[in-house]
Amino acid sequence: MYTKLKLTTQYTIWAFVLIAIVAAPISGILWIGKQFVSLPINNQSDLIQKHGIFLTFLMICLIGPCIEEVLFRYPITLERKVLLRSFALGMLFKLTLVLFGKTESFVANIILSNLCWISIILYYARKEYGLKAKSAAGYISMVFFALLHLTNFTNLHWNNFIFAFIQVIPLGILAFFLNKARIQCGILYCIGIHILYNLITFTFMLPTMKWQ
Repeated sequence: MYTKLKLTTQYTIWAFVLIAIVAAPISGILWIGKQFVSLPINNQSDLIQKHGIFLTFLMICLIGPCIEEVLFRYPITLERKVLLRSFALGMLFKLTLVLFGKTESFVANIILSNLCWISIILYYARKEYGLKAKSAAGYISMVFFALLHLTNFTNLHWNNFIFAFIQVIPLGILAFFLNKARIQCGILYCIGIHILYNLITFTFMLPTMKWQ
C-alpha cells in the first residue's frame, strides 16, 4: 500500500506541474484567439445557478470523478472480468441518464455507447492482452476523455473549435497520469487523484460562477 501511495503521489505531482506549465501558453493563445473569434464558453460556470452550490460540488468533485474513472480508466487493464463489469456499469449509467431525461448531449451519448460496446467486444475477442494492447487502450481512453469534456462548451463553431480543444489539453495530461496510476496502483487511487484535481479547479472556478 505504501508503494502505491508513493507512486500515486509522484504521478499527482507530475500531472499538476505539467498542467501548470502549459496553463500560461494556453491562456496566451486564448487571449490572442478572442481578438479574432468568439471563443467557446465553458457552461460549467452556470451549474451553481441551475443546481445550487452543494449539488454542484457533489457533481464536480465527487460524483463526476467516480463515474469518469469507472468509465474511462477502469477497463484499460483489459482483464476479462473488468471488461464485463465495465460494460455492465456503462449500460447501467446510460439507463440512469435515460430515466432522468439527461440525454440532450448527442456527443456524450455516442462516446458512452462506444465505451460500453468496445468493452464487450474486447471481452469476447481474446482472453489475454499484452502490454501494447493495454497501452493502446489507455491512449484511446485519453482521447474519449478529452472529447467528452468538449461537450462542456457552448458557442462551438468550426472557426473556434481549436480553442475548445486547446482548453482540454490539461485534461489529456491528467488522463495520461491517471492511466499510469490505474495500471500500477488501482482504480481507487485514480479516483483520489481525480477528486483532488476537480477540488482545485472547482475552487478556482467559484469566482467565475453565476450565483443568481
